[in-house]
Amino acid sequence: MPIFHKYKCIFIHIPKSAGTSINAALGIGREGIQSLFGKISEEEKAKYGLTHTYWHHCPISLIKPFIPEGTFNKYFKFTFLRNPWDRLVSLYLYYKRINRLDNIDAFNQWILSKKIPSYLLIPQLDYITDNKGNIIVDFIGRFENMDKDWKYITKKTGANTKLLPVNISNRKHYSFYYTEETIRVVGELFRKDIETFGYRFEKAGFFKNRVYDVKHLALFSGERTILKIKTLLKETFPKLYLKLKKFKQKL
Repeated sequence: MPIFHKYKCIFIHIPKSAGTSINAALGIGREGIQSLFGKISEEEKAKYGLTHTYWHHCPISLIKPFIPEGTFNKYFKFTFLRNPWDRLVSLYLYYKRINRLDNIDAFNQWILSKKIPSYLLIPQLDYITDNKGNIIVDFIGRFENMDKDWKYITKKTGANTKLLPVNISNRKHYSFYYTEETIRVVGELFRKDIETFGYRFEKAGFFKNRVYDVKHLALFSGERTILKIKTLLKETFPKLYLKLKKFKQKL
């Protein structure tokens, strides 16, 4: 859960809801992900029961005790949610790309295997509520409405930045990955989110899926191109790459 003092905002980073793109747009790249929260001692972790595996994906209730009350109350707190059925397809394709599926090669097999890491099964609602179940963020954006909601956030924070594609998969509309059984299973797993935020499983027709395919292919190709340029710059002009990196960090 990164805190951006430059823009006086706190971002609750729910996995696979465009969070990496948002972090990058606000000034934190992949290499800085482990230094988002300052130094937290083992004693403090034990005191507050902080056992979360991925600190940058901490629910707000776990990390709030480390934020000064004045800062927490003053800063603009926001998050982005995503349709649970779509989000699990994105998670599966990401895990498949980084070889973390333990010989599971089919999406529906993964859903039914009960091998999905527990932190990925935390309801999105639980990321943004306090210990009494009250929502304590100022704005909830929707992955499905990213462009409009991001414009609102930039106006609210003064961050004149654009989102670039990160961790994009070349894929079909999420509805093509499911069986009737796994539709039901995911519906049960994320019942809290579905009922609270009004999500539903939507089947894509041929035309909608073709538009979806083209959009994701374009985003996927764009991300690959950006990464290739960065790698080429780093290997060919390492000194220039470091200077640009330091300059970006100062902005």
